[in-house]
Amino acid sequence: MEPAEIIRRWLNETAAALGLSHAAWAKKAGVAPSTVQRAVKPDYEFVTSSRTLAKLASVAGVSPPSVVEEAAQSAPTPRSPSGLPIRRRVQAGAWLQVDDVGQVEPKRYPASPDPRFPKAKQWLSEVVGDSMNALDNPGPIMEGDLVHVVDVIDSGYQPRPGDVVEAERIRFGGHEIEVSIKQVAFNDGRLELWPRSTNPAYREPLVISGGEDDDETTVRIAGFVVTQLRRFSS
Repeated sequence: MEPAEIIRRWLNETAAALGLSHAAWAKKAGVAPSTVQRAVKPDYEFVTSSRTLAKLASVAGVSPPSVVEEAAQSAPTPRSPSGLPIRRRVQAGAWLQVDDVGQVEPKRYPASPDPRFPKAKQWLSEVVGDSMNALDNPGPIMEGDLVHVVDVIDSGYQPRPGDVVEAERIRFGGHEIEVSIKQVAFNDGRLELWPRSTNPAYREPLVISGGEDDDETTVRIAGFVVTQLRRFSS
């Protein structure tokens, strides 16, 4: 049995034994609900990080699946010689709902994984909108560009001023997920995500937040951008 399938079964069986939804269990463990909900999808091929599974196991009072440590050390993120997957479109501006644009089998683009993060999930997102068209560093991100994103949990990422990140807004216990792309800034110790645009409609930041129950909204950083690719044709 593949490691992802072992983890998927463990997540489902443990959640059922606890009498909790995947989202509620994730919140108790301090894990983003979307992380667990992705991992239990039948077609999810990645190995969930050992750190994430250890947090879930701790609050459940059980041991993580035995495959975790071996898989984390010996099985980096599956990659195809044809490049990285274009996982989704990401709005530069208003939120874009993932369910509206998701692909069962994502297209791939000839880009190489960043070797600094060999065990972290990496993907490309296609940019929609103009809220990052005035970005100074590393430069404007235009509609139709691709951004190369690395998963924050797998990489142990900590936000720094000036970083460009892919944010998720999670609602209704993870049943609705929207994405956007912004730049990190700190204001009196508060983490803010800003548009950088010539469009006057985009002048306000997003603020990282956490909901208190399954019906509330959580805004989180899902990945950080390591580079951008300008596409001249699809």
